[in-house]
Amino acid sequence: MNEKAYNYAIKYLKNIKTKKDVYDYLIRKGFTDEETSEVCDYIEEVGLVDDDLYVKFFVEDSFRIKNKGTRKIVYELKQRGIDDDKINEAIEEASDMQYDALKEAYERKLESTKSENDQYKRKNKIIRFLLSRGFDYSDIKDIVDI
Repeated sequence: MNEKAYNYAIKYLKNIKTKKDVYDYLIRKGFTDEETSEVCDYIEEVGLVDDDLYVKFFVEDSFRIKNKGTRKIVYELKQRGIDDDKINEAIEEASDMQYDALKEAYERKLESTKSENDQYKRKNKIIRFLLSRGFDYSDIKDIVDI
């Protein structure tokens, strides 16, 4: 195993990362595909990278802290190379947090659009904002009273 590639990977793992994140990072640093794959397999084997744990934390943080919707979370996790099965499982486990995230995002946007006098424009701004956060239109409809 290439010791230099391994050391780069360890330094990169200060925060929790996916195996694909580490792989892409090492490729950008100029290591070969073979060296990168070997290091990634090793750090996954010894438990330094755990995609299941990453997905769990990512989904919970996205709902609780960032108030993101399911669609945006799924998109971001797919960009990080996570399997659909792992994504769906984590979202299903955290499904009770989704409504709370939608409600909190709605209330924040409602507060920030107070100055809008035209209620139609205000409602549309809120809906567009919530859609951009990745929430489903049917859920938005329920909370915004369309």
